[in-house]
Amino acid sequence: MSLLTNSLLLVLREILEAAVLLGLLWNYTNFRQLSMRWLWWATPIALGLSFLYATNLGTVTDLFDGSGQELLSAALHILVYFPVLVLLAGIYGGLSSRLAEKIMSLVLIAAAVREGSEILIYLGAFTQLEAQRNMVWLGAFIGAGIGISAGVLVSALIHNLSRPIAILLVGVLLSFVASGMMMQGVSLLDQVGLLPYSSSVYSTEWLISERSILGQLLYAVFGYDSEPTRTQMALYLTCLALALALLFSADKVHWGRDETPQ
Repeated sequence: MSLLTNSLLLVLREILEAAVLLGLLWNYTNFRQLSMRWLWWATPIALGLSFLYATNLGTVTDLFDGSGQELLSAALHILVYFPVLVLLAGIYGGLSSRLAEKIMSLVLIAAAVREGSEILIYLGAFTQLEAQRNMVWLGAFIGAGIGISAGVLVSALIHNLSRPIAILLVGVLLSFVASGMMMQGVSLLDQVGLLPYSSSVYSTEWLISERSILGQLLYAVFGYDSEPTRTQMALYLTCLALALALLFSADKVHWGRDETPQ
């Protein structure tokens, strides 16, 4: 692939995950009638931490016998999943507004630092190469535009649905996106040998190659793995089941409360 295509796909992959997640949180904010102030102070923090991570990559990588980058990235993925569980449990209002805003800030910061630092590291590698820099930045600009547009489109489509369907859809998508990020985190832990060896459960490489454009985008948003190990699959299914159980438990409590005689 050309530098233009490579930079477009890399930035699109990183931006798409954060943009879809932000779109879901924006809809969560709307139907919970929360303030958007959490976004305005979380964004500069996320940008600052992304820059700090990218500029200190060498130091981070040297930590834990050379596994620092993988461990920190895995921690950021996990730091998205568990706060999302709290949001799912309070999706119908069983969570105070202030706490919900703080949790959404934490989710956005963790996701943005993970994705933003990857983009900064990649672009930084070409800052001194004038012949290639323009092509890389053009691809990055196009990829960012597509990713942001996709996030806005998802937000708009959900926003135009009826309130009960929108809430349920946001909850289900948050469950899958957060569980997918856990899948990515588990893959990183597997790479540094912190998980016991286990064989692959199946292979869908023949259907959707993980190296294809579609495979990379599915990996970014849902943690798609064409050849997951038994450990990865077991943890993914457990995380997804827990998230959906919290979502539908919150749904039952909500409707039960609505049907209670006054």
